[in-house]
Amino acid sequence: MARSKIQEQVDCSILTPKPILQASGDVYRFTDFMVKDISSGKCFCADYLITAGALNLFCMRS
Repeated sequence: MARSKIQEQVDCSILTPKPILQASGDVYRFTDFMVKDISSGKCFCADYLITAGALNLFCMRS
C-alpha cells in the first residue's frame, strides 16, 4: 500500500517574544550597518556584503 505525502504551507507572521529579544541584546544594542546601492536604491546589510566579497577573493585565489 503506497502512502502519499501531503505537504501544507501556512502563511503567517513570525513573531518573537520581547523577552527573547531582550535576552539576546537586540532591543537595546541592535545596530547593523547598512549600505545603499545608489543605482538601484536597494539597502543591504554591510556584514553580508563583506562576507560575500571575502569569499569571492578567497575563491579567486584558490
